[in-house]
Amino acid sequence: MKLLLENWRKYLVERKLSADGTPVFLPFRTDIQIYNNKTAEDYGVSSPSDLNELFAKEGIYGSGPLGWLNNDEGNNNLYDMMVDSNATAMIDREALKNSTCLWIAIWGYVGFNQQPQTDDEIDFIRQCYSSGVEGLSFYEGTAYRGMGVSQEWLFQQLFGQEGAEDDEYFKGYRADKRQPEDLKMGIKDYLNFYRLMKGQKVITPQTNTGYWTHYPRGEDRVESWSRSEKVAVEYARTGAFLQTSEAKPGNYLSIVMVADAADNEGVFLNFDIFYESTIASAEKRNQEVPAFAKRSNGIKIKKAIIPYNQVKKIFKDMATGRHGEKLATAVKSGQMKPMKFENKQNQKLLKEGRYSELYEIEQDWEIIF
Repeated sequence: MKLLLENWRKYLVERKLSADGTPVFLPFRTDIQIYNNKTAEDYGVSSPSDLNELFAKEGIYGSGPLGWLNNDEGNNNLYDMMVDSNATAMIDREALKNSTCLWIAIWGYVGFNQQPQTDDEIDFIRQCYSSGVEGLSFYEGTAYRGMGVSQEWLFQQLFGQEGAEDDEYFKGYRADKRQPEDLKMGIKDYLNFYRLMKGQKVITPQTNTGYWTHYPRGEDRVESWSRSEKVAVEYARTGAFLQTSEAKPGNYLSIVMVADAADNEGVFLNFDIFYESTIASAEKRNQEVPAFAKRSNGIKIKKAIIPYNQVKKIFKDMATGRHGEKLATAVKSGQMKPMKFENKQNQKLLKEGRYSELYEIEQDWEIIF
């Protein structure tokens, strides 16, 4: 294994990703008609989708780019297939191998939820995307991630409450260590909650840097983000919330985290080439800009959006049983509840402008709950 890693690091230094007749991601391109009767008869592959299914079946995505780098038989078979295809008689073996490694590293996550196993893989992707190869570039705009989160997660990530990592749901997330004076949310944000809760509430961090750091769960290094706020909000309302809750007892809420690529250099990948030229076009509506980050770095978040008026609708929908009896039972029994922001006593103080009494509340979040 040590030798494999040494070879991998050496491989990171220089590589060819494309060549004349061998564009990047050639075997998975849909803008080039390369498969023919011979590839169908001899290899069982008549389309990029067939090859994608074959890779999945043989565990190639699971073994990651390092596995493909050392898979001589697989590389030879793929090279022979490309030579027998309609692509060209001048297939560049090195470019084919290298760009397929990159494909496995990226599509392995986006298509099959396979996480990179080491920071070296993150380095590999970043170096490829910095190579100047046509179609490979980093995303430069604003990115959004919809999530379903527990009350404990919200306290830790946004309000800065210590000890939230002891909660069962929170296990696997890294605690965000900060100085007591480095508040994530200022008092003005708390006081505005009631005024804005009928629509969307935007929370901005009250830190010297202007952002807080979010770490993907557990040993993960990649997360799905979108360039579309609408897509992220919709995911926060439905899929992300339902997948995250898993019927565990507690109070839940949907949020959308917002990050600027300018604060996260080399993290968000531009996915245009995937959507325009490969089998990933079927996922185009997601407008994904996946975030690939080293475990020690995390992702810098500039604000969070809470689409609160949708949360109760989600719970009502779950109670119907459409999303499984486990969730329906948990909601009907009261084990799972939507987070509530209607503390009538404190709301009255706010409405009457009695801010001095609100300031006397010992814990800030009591103003909300």
